[in-house]
This record gives sequence, structure tokens and C-alpha cells, in this order.
Amino acid sequence: MSYPQSLPVELLAHIFMLATHGDEETSFSPYSVSRPIFNTTSVKVPVTVSCVNRYWRHVALNTPALWTSLCITPEMIVENDYGRNYLDSSFLDLYLVRSQMYPLDVLIDARDPTWSFNATEPECVLFMLYSYNDDLLSFFSTPFQTGPDVYWPLFSPHFMLDIVSSLIPHIHRWRSLEILTDVWATMFVALSQINPFLMSRGAPRLEYLALSRCNEFASFSPSFYPGTMKDKPLFSPDEYTIPVQYCDSLLPSLRHLKLQGVHVHWSMLSLMLMRQNNVSLVSLELDYHSRDVRPSLEEFHQILSSSSQLETLKIRGSGPVVTDLDDDVTLVHHDCRSISLPNLKDLTIGYHDMAECQTILELLDAPSTRKLHLEDETYKAEPEELDAGPILSFLATGEFSDFKQKTPSSVRVAFPGLTSLSLSSVKTGRRSFNAFLSSVKDLRDLSVNSMDLEEILYALLPSNFTTLDNSILCPCPRLEKLTLMNVDPGCTPQCYSAVGYIDGRRREYGSTFLRDFHVQEVSLEYDDEDLDIDCDLDEGAEFIYNEDVDDLGSDRSFMTVAL
Repeated sequence: MSYPQSLPVELLAHIFMLATHGDEETSFSPYSVSRPIFNTTSVKVPVTVSCVNRYWRHVALNTPALWTSLCITPEMIVENDYGRNYLDSSFLDLYLVRSQMYPLDVLIDARDPTWSFNATEPECVLFMLYSYNDDLLSFFSTPFQTGPDVYWPLFSPHFMLDIVSSLIPHIHRWRSLEILTDVWATMFVALSQINPFLMSRGAPRLEYLALSRCNEFASFSPSFYPGTMKDKPLFSPDEYTIPVQYCDSLLPSLRHLKLQGVHVHWSMLSLMLMRQNNVSLVSLELDYHSRDVRPSLEEFHQILSSSSQLETLKIRGSGPVVTDLDDDVTLVHHDCRSISLPNLKDLTIGYHDMAECQTILELLDAPSTRKLHLEDETYKAEPEELDAGPILSFLATGEFSDFKQKTPSSVRVAFPGLTSLSLSSVKTGRRSFNAFLSSVKDLRDLSVNSMDLEEILYALLPSNFTTLDNSILCPCPRLEKLTLMNVDPGCTPQCYSAVGYIDGRRREYGSTFLRDFHVQEVSLEYDDEDLDIDCDLDEGAEFIYNEDVDDLGSDRSFMTVAL
């Protein structure tokens, strides 16, 4: 007997599980922000091993947990003898049976690699008016009347309807559900089919829910498009919805929620989260929502207030709708208390304008935050750049205003324990950068992406700008790692020289040694990966004296290059 044949059933089943799901204890745990990692290759492992020999087949067929990952993609679309496409879902039925009553992890990736942001999305309004009508399938079988510029997805709403209809009877077994689409019509069909069952029966095992309309440009429109499919979002109550006092039973296990370009009935979501007893969200991501489908300030406040155990919060091009701001950009909603999030460790904010960023920051009371990612998400074609100075001022001092020298007692640093900072496309002057970086004393890791390198590197120099007695302080004195991303290849040697000098000047004022310096060059030839260069800071370099340094109180002998 060969060695694989002699392996005990339990050991062989465990090997099969690792090949299919990986180390599931770490890939899907209460502390993980993602579902188990699987794809179209890994989900085929159970079928592959079951075809090796009779013994392996016996083990595979009697291990229900092996068949719990369902990956539906356009790869399942095949062409029949008549030249028409259809979705081959035979494997789906097989996995649903063989997984028995085990929890299911579902990934529906309906994205089309050939899709373009410039394509016009189809306006599909009639089919959902008859979502419970027997004529629905025949309606879908008829091609939509499309114009020359209208994109019709390869993974059509018809295919989505078939898949979701097969999965709905097993809603009580869903542990994770992720749906990715390019256009709204396909997502709309999925959510319209799921919602009646979810709101009447619930999904008691669902821990991870991620819904992504992968079109961030749609969020720049003030109105949701296509408008004919804006109403009746997920979590919308109807006559079959269970009474409000029992809505805690709809999603009692939900811990991870991601909504990218997908709006929901925000009031109902906040109510469900508020009534959860023993489980609270640990990760929440809201991305790229048009203004007319965003939550109100009160709804947003309630959602966060009901998620006091949050550890990860990501808000990019989304957040509450704020309209009543005065000319001084001062939030007037003083009746909204700050929200205490004592467990929050990782915060991402991508802002479209000052008002939405200000509102989010003023609402958060998260002193334990360790990682912050701040990104300017404004529309690239905007004629005017958004100055992030007031945002950095608030992070450093607690006030949205120009930086001023203050006594230590009057300064309230928003995230005093910050150890990792990522800035992407953030635009402001070196004074603002310097004052902000001077406030984060424990910062060890700084990543800069698509920014004015001269401004940010100058800001790392010791200065007296934030002191009352003109003493020179070193910004983020514990900084150990610096990463510059999307750098012009021609500037790499200059970055290397400038950072080498800056590190030397910082150490003269008590800063720790910069151990790691990485330069990721922008790909000019559209390579698959950007070039990542690790710089040795101990080598010598030549510098050019720059007489145009602002009066930051920094050493005037600073020698740099124009980056």
C-alpha cells in the first residue's frame, strides 16, 4: 500500500482542508477582517482529490466541510451548440448537497475584465417590478433594448438571478457572502432577491457581508445612477419583515460589513445593529456612495454608536450627508455627541471634500487608534486642489484652523497612540505637514503615495515651528520606516540622497535611526508590478543647497534636491 493510502482518515481529511481553505483558524476568525481566501482554483480541490482513487474519494465525500466554499465567476459561462451563452452551475448544486448542513462561504464575482468606466450602464427598471412574477425568467431571456454605447455585462442579471435563486434556500447556512459587480443592474437583481428572505427569515450564521459595485467614479455624481433602480435597497422592510422588536434575529452573528458603492436602508441597519445582544461589528467599510444615497448624520451616528466594538473602520468617498456648514467650516451639529470607539485600531478616511472629512473626525473618539490612512479622493479633474491643512490641524490640535503655537495643555491630539501613518494624494504645505508630524510622537511607519515629495520630506526636518520657546524639535522622533510610493524613476536617486541627509539631521536632534527606506517607482511601461527599491542610507551622497526653504525654524544648512 502506498504511503498516501496508509494515512489515517482524519489526517488525510485535514490535508484536503488545508489545500482547499488554507489555515481556516487564522483566515476566518473573530479577529479577521476578511472571509476565507479561496478562488476558482482552490474550490476545485475537493473534486480533484475525489478523482484520485477510491480511498481518497471516500474521504472527500465524507468530509462535508471540504465543500463549503462556493466561487461563482464568469468562468462558468459557456457556449452551447447554438452559440448562446449559459451559466454552468452544475458544480454549485453538487457542493450544496455535499456540504450538508455546514456553514457556507459564498463569493460571486460578476466583474468583466473588458468593462470600461466610460460605458453607459443599462437602465433596467421593469424586471424588478415583477420580481415575484412567473414571467420574470422569460423577460430576462429577451435581450434588452440597448443603444450603441450601453454596456451589457457578460455576467448578466439573468445569470445572477439563477445563482441567487439556488443559494436562497440555504440562507440559514451562509457564513460569508461577497458579491462584486461592475454595473448596478446585476447587483440590484441579487439584492432584490435576497432582501425578502433576509428580512423575513434572517441569516443567523452570516458573519461577513461584502457588497461591492466596483465603480468609484459613480460616487462623484450627486445623484445615484441609474436612478430607476435606486429605491428598495437591501434591508428595506416590507409586509413580510419580522416585527421591529425581533429584528436582532435577522443578522445576529454579523461582525464584518463592507458596502462599496452599495447603499442600504440605513435606518434599518442601525436598528438591527443596535438590537444585537452579544455580537457587535468589528470591521465596517463604507465606500463610494453618491450623496443622495448616503446615510443622514443621525443614521451614521447611530450605526457607529451601535458598533462600539469596532476595530477597523474604513470610510472612503462616503459617510454622512452634511449640508448645514457655515462659511468657517464649523460643524453646527453640536447635539451629536462624539462616538466612543475604544477598540478602534485601524482607521481609513478617503475624503471628497472638507465637510465630510471634518464631520467624521469630529464624531470619532478613538484614542487607541494605531493605524491611520488618509487619502484625498477628490475628482481628479477638479480645477482646484483641496488643501488638507485644516484636517491635519485637527489631527494635531483638535481644531480645524490654521496651525498656531499652543501650550501643551491646549492641544488635543486626535490619535495620540498612532504608530503607522499612510498619506495618499494629500495636498498642503510643509508647515502643516511639519506641525502634524510633530504631534505624533510614537509614529514608527510612514508611507507616502502620490504626493509632493519636497513638501513632505522638508516636513521631516527638525524645526521650532510648534514650540513657544523656539526650541528645535524633531517630528515623529521614533520613525523607523519610510516608504515613498509612485515615485518618478528619475527622482529615485534624489530621494535617496535627500532622505539620507534628512535622517542624519534628525539623529542630531535625538531621532531614532531610520532602519527601512523603500521607494516604489511608478510604472511608466505599464508593467505588472511597480519597481520596489530598498535604499541603503549609509552611503554618501552629494546635495545641492536650496535657498528657498520656508522659515520653519529648521537648520538653514539643509541641502536638498528639487524633487
